Amino acid sequence: MPRRAALAVKGVIRRRHHVSRLDPDHADEVIVGRAGAPVALTIFAAREKLWTDYQVIKYADGFYEAIGKRLVAHGGHHAYRYEFRALEHGDIIRGTLVCYPPEAPSAPDTHSRSGGKGASGGAGH
Repeated sequence: MPRRAALAVKGVIRRRHHVSRLDPDHADEVIVGRAGAPVALTIFAAREKLWTDYQVIKYADGFYEAIGKRLVAHGGHHAYRYEFRALEHGDIIRGTLVCYPPEAPSAPDTHSRSGGKGASGGAGH
């Protein structure tokens, strides 16, 4: 039992060390894999995403399902490496679909706030 506790503490320390080496100012890096490759899309991110284990994202004109996440050394710092497989036509998407990269918030619509005929602000997909 003491050996397990020591290994657990060592793991926590190692993870904290890696997290401390994240570069918060580094933009996400997206790598599109070869057609037919098991990993069709890889995203290196300096911040952990609030994605589920099987998150489906829409990137460019494709849909991708998460198949792995690791904290890795990348470009002199550490990053979260997210790997995705390409979804085939007809695959069922379960859960919430996330558009990546997220759209920048648009300027407020002054017409809708003043009771004009502006957009409702709701997003429907």
